[in-house]
Amino acid sequence: MMRVDETPKPVYYAFKLAAQLIGQKLTASGDNPQLGILAAKIGDKVSMLLSNTKLSPIFVQITVSGLSQNSSLVITTSGVDGEHGNNYRRRDNGNLLIGTSNEQIQTDKWQTTIVMPASNVRLIELQQH
Repeated sequence: MMRVDETPKPVYYAFKLAAQLIGQKLTASGDNPQLGILAAKIGDKVSMLLSNTKLSPIFVQITVSGLSQNSSLVITTSGVDGEHGNNYRRRDNGNLLIGTSNEQIQTDKWQTTIVMPASNVRLIELQQH
């Protein structure tokens, strides 16, 4: 997981993201057979680890059910790709954060569609408030 010069490879950061999946394991699936997905819940936080190991990007629709109605979500996306978690190419010191947003939900579901770039791992965390 380390290069000769002791710089972590991107796979190091992929494992770092996977280590954040703690709590009760949830059943998870995606609408694209190229997508690998694992999910866990602890308290009011749902975490999903998504992976696209193919050489082409894919569109993925994500639905999370069982959330509290009329609540707000803080959505944090982290990842490992050519721009994030690859400090050999970008010298970004392992910065995995891609973005954070806030959303209000009226029902018990949250849905979104994302593009998973080729050879990419993403951790999406939903924190209910």
